[in-house]
Amino acid sequence: MNTATSATQTPAPAAKAAASSLTEDAFLGGRLKVLQPEKGFRAGIDSVFLAATIPCGPGETLFEAGIGAGVAALCVAARVADIHITGVEIAARYAMMAEKNFRNNGFAGNV
Repeated sequence: MNTATSATQTPAPAAKAAASSLTEDAFLGGRLKVLQPEKGFRAGIDSVFLAATIPCGPGETLFEAGIGAGVAALCVAARVADIHITGVEIAARYAMMAEKNFRNNGFAGNV
């Protein structure tokens, strides 16, 4: 096989689909439905526990660096009315997921 040719080949469509597959997972007993990657970093119960330990009240602002898919911040938003959340994420894919997760769960106005 020609090395130059093999270096320029693109992945098969199935490989691309597998790399970008998302799952929809329930948190807080189904109160939140969250999109996150099927493989790679995935939020779990640790995000729920983290959110439960954050002391904040209505009208306050929460900042999360490395928000990922937004699970911890969403759990806080579900617990605290009128909280404003500012999240920063360097990975564009996760930033888009977080934005979509806030919108899909009715918290777009909190971000």
